[in-house]
Amino acid sequence: MRTWGRVQAVETQGIIYGGPGTLGGPAVLGGGTSGLVWQVVETDAAGYNDYVYITGLIQCLKLSIGESPFWGDWGIPAKRSVVQQVAPDYYVALMQQRWAPYFSSLQITRVQGTIQPTYDVAIVTNQGVIFQAQIPV
Repeated sequence: MRTWGRVQAVETQGIIYGGPGTLGGPAVLGGGTSGLVWQVVETDAAGYNDYVYITGLIQCLKLSIGESPFWGDWGIPAKRSVVQQVAPDYYVALMQQRWAPYFSSLQITRVQGTIQPTYDVAIVTNQGVIFQAQIPV
């Protein structure tokens, strides 16, 4: 299985936006000098797709509703939520339900006190790897 994910360059804090770079998996941080870099994320040598699923989940959290030509009901109306001053918790809960079967544990909670809607994603993969990141939507 293969997908592409956007990760921050090493010089810009190493925050993950679409790939599991800080896990030391197949999408290792690096590349450009600043901003987002596209990295390929594939099934690892042992045959596990956890990094691919983490990348897909994060990309769906960053996706706007109706943005995907294949999955029109996937995504979050984050801009609309900011204008209406209502956090997109309902849509995040849908994402959690859709992606939970791929992990041993998946918890997505809203980070309080942020201007941009931001969610804390805590994942335990089926192999026991712990992943945690704050994802602005």
